Amino acid sequence: MIDSLGIGKVIYTLLGDFKTYPLVADNNAKYPFIVYKRNNVISSTCKDGSYEDTVDIGITIVTMKYAEGIEIANKVREIL
Repeated sequence: MIDSLGIGKVIYTLLGDFKTYPLVADNNAKYPFIVYKRNNVISSTCKDGSYEDTVDIGITIVTMKYAEGIEIANKVREIL
């Protein structure tokens, strides 16, 4: 099981072929690159306490060319 804070490591590992940054890309980042962030975490609870987190992740693909962005987005969808 992966906790909501560790999801970044999973994304980075799965998208290792792409330059991937959490929250903000480096100033000198070369195109194309991917930025990801946690948008929301919802904890599900029962009478015994919390048992599950649902994590909403936003992924932004930054490229110089539209077609390249679409191609990378499709690859990211397949991977994730």
